Amino acid sequence: MKQYVYNELGPGDQRQAIRLLLLLPGKQGDPLRCTIETNFLGNYPDYEALSYSWGSDQATERIICNDNTYLALNQSPSSALRQLRHDRETRIIWADAICINQSDLDEKSIQVNMMKDIYRQARQVLVWLGEDQEGNTLKTLVKLMQELSKVDNRAHPKDRVFIRKAFGSRDKHMLALSSLLEKPWFRRIWVIQEVAMAKEAVIHCGSESLPWEGLCSILELENGINAAWANNQIIMDIVAGIAFERKAVRQGTPPCLLQVLLRHRASLASDPRDKIYALLGLCNDDLVEANYKLQASDLHRLLTQAHLRRYCNLDIITVPSSPFYQDPRTGPSWVPDWGALDTASPLALRTQLTDDTKYDATSQSTWRLVFSENNAMLGVEAQFLDRISALGDVRLPYRPKEPDLISFFKWLQTDIRVHQSWYKICLKNATSWKAPYCTGETIFDVHWHILLAGCSKLEFEELGKQMKEICETYRIFVWASKMRLLLMTTLRFKNAVAKWTSQYSFFYSFFRRIIYTASKNYLQLRVRRSISYRRMMRTGGDYLGLVPALAQVGDHVVLLRGTSAPAVLRQCDSGYKLIGDCYVHGVMNGETFNSSECKDIWLV
Repeated sequence: MKQYVYNELGPGDQRQAIRLLLLLPGKQGDPLRCTIETNFLGNYPDYEALSYSWGSDQATERIICNDNTYLALNQSPSSALRQLRHDRETRIIWADAICINQSDLDEKSIQVNMMKDIYRQARQVLVWLGEDQEGNTLKTLVKLMQELSKVDNRAHPKDRVFIRKAFGSRDKHMLALSSLLEKPWFRRIWVIQEVAMAKEAVIHCGSESLPWEGLCSILELENGINAAWANNQIIMDIVAGIAFERKAVRQGTPPCLLQVLLRHRASLASDPRDKIYALLGLCNDDLVEANYKLQASDLHRLLTQAHLRRYCNLDIITVPSSPFYQDPRTGPSWVPDWGALDTASPLALRTQLTDDTKYDATSQSTWRLVFSENNAMLGVEAQFLDRISALGDVRLPYRPKEPDLISFFKWLQTDIRVHQSWYKICLKNATSWKAPYCTGETIFDVHWHILLAGCSKLEFEELGKQMKEICETYRIFVWASKMRLLLMTTLRFKNAVAKWTSQYSFFYSFFRRIIYTASKNYLQLRVRRSISYRRMMRTGGDYLGLVPALAQVGDHVVLLRGTSAPAVLRQCDSGYKLIGDCYVHGVMNGETFNSSECKDIWLV
C-alpha cells in the first residue's frame, strides 16, 4: 500500500481551504480507516477539532486513507482516534497531524494563520489527554463535579469553607487532580488557542470525559486548599490563563500580543517559533504572521522591532530571558528570547500580568526610533545611575522533578543560605535593621519593599505588618538551619518517609499539604514572583535592589528613556549588552531621572 500523497489545497482561496478527516466507524482492534476531503471554512462545515499533545515523532500505527493509501501516525493521535471513533457512524474531525501537510512549509504557514478560525468554527473541541494509566483519574473528578453540581449556589454562593468540608478534603480528589495535571497536554502551547476559541470543549482521558468548565470549577475549589506540589501551580496558572483568553474571546476584547506572550511563557513547544505562532489568533495586533521559513532568532528580532515601531515603548526589550546563560546565537541582547522557560517575572511589564503598581522610573519619557543599518543594534538614550558593587546569591524557586519532603528541606536550606547572603548585602556595615537608607526609610522597610519589588502607599501599612510576621517565622527556620535540625532529621528518616509517602495515600497527601502550606499565602506568592531568578544587589552609591541572575559586580545600573524600570548593562567592544530589568529602591518613580544626563549608546 502506498503512502498518502497530499494534493494542494484549493482551488480557490487557499486561506479558506481546509482538509477534513472522515473517521470511519470501527470496533476495538479494527484498523483505523478514514477519508480525507477538502472543504472551505466559508461553507461552515460541521466538524469537531482535535486538541492533543504531539508526543514522540516515532510512528506507531498507520491509518488507511481513501481505501488504498496510508498515513503513519505517532502514538498520541492514533490513540485519540481509536478512542473517539464511533462504532456505527462516521465522525468528521479536524486534526492537524493529518489535515495539514507538515512537510509543505507554505501550506503549514497558511493553515497556522487560519487556526483560530478552524477551532472557532468547530462544533466542539475534543481535548485528548491520553490513556488513563491509573484507571480512575478522570472518573474520580467526574464524580466530584457531579457532587459539586448538587451544592445550592444560592445558599452558598462562594463559601469555600462549606464546599471544602463537603468535598475538598478527600485525598483521592487531590491525587486524581495531581495525576491529571501531570498530563503533557497541559504544557503544550497550542492548546491555549484551541480551547480559548472553542464553542464547547470536552476533556477525554481514556474512556472518560469531562466538560472543560467542570475542570475549571474543580480547580477553583482546589486552588489554595488542596493543591498538590509547587509544580502543579504552574499548570493551574496555565489553566487560569486559558480561562482568561476564553473570556476575552467571548467578550470580544482580545489583548495585545505582548500580554499574551508574557502570560503563557511556561507553556512548551517542540518548535520555538510556535511559542509565538500558537498565540497569534488571540491578539488584537498583527505584528507578525506565521512563516516557517524564518529562523526563531529572526522571528524574535522582527517581532521586537515591529512592537517598537508600533508602540515606541522600550519596555519590551526588558522582558527577562534565560537566567542561566545569554546565547548570542539567539539574537541581540535587546531581543527577548521567547523560547526561554524558567525566567524571572518581568518588572517593567508587570502590570501586563498583575494589578501591581506601575513603575515610572524615567518620568514617562519617550524613545526615539533608532536601529543600526543591519538591524543588529538598537540605539537608546541612557542615564548611567551607578555600578553594582556587591551581589547576593541567586534565588531559585522550588521546582523538583519528583517532589518529596527530602527535596523540599534541601531546597529550604539552600534558600535560607540565599537569604542570609541577601541580609549581608542589605546591612553591609549597619548594626541594626533600623539603620537609615538614602530615602530616610529604615533598612528593614527597604528590605521588605525589595522582596515585593515595591508596593503602593495604600498597601504599605498592611503589608508591613504581614512582612514582620513572615520575617519572625523565617528567623525560626534560620535558627533550625544553623542547628541542622531540619535537614539531619529529614535525611536520617528519609527511607521511612519515602516508604510512608509511597504506600499510604494519607501520608502522601499530608506531606504534600505541608509543602504547599508555605505557598498558599498571597503575600508569599507575590514575594516569590518578585525574587525568583534574581539577586539582591548593592551599588557603589549604596542603592539596594533586585537584579537579574546573570548580573555581575561592575555592571552598570541605568535609566533608559522610554522604559518604566531601570536596567542592567554590561559594556563590550561594540557597545553595551542588556542584562535585564531591575528594581532599585528609591528610583522607581522618577526620583533620580534627569533627561539632560542621558547619552546615546548602542545595545548589541
